[in-house]
Amino acid sequence: METANLGRILTLLGLILVLLTGWARRRVRLPKPSASPWLLRLQNWGRPAAFLLILAGLLLMYHHK
Repeated sequence: METANLGRILTLLGLILVLLTGWARRRVRLPKPSASPWLLRLQNWGRPAAFLLILAGLLLMYHHK
């Protein structure tokens, strides 16, 4: 697999993770019973991990260029 394709895949996974963390953040704000530990963990670690995936993907695509 070329590094450009791997970079695109990593960037896409990062964007999907950003969308999931935004969805989880909205779900936690709803006035319902307390959130599950999985949602809280996703909220704490998901966004930085997503941005690191996006950065790694962009760097791989730039390196291939």
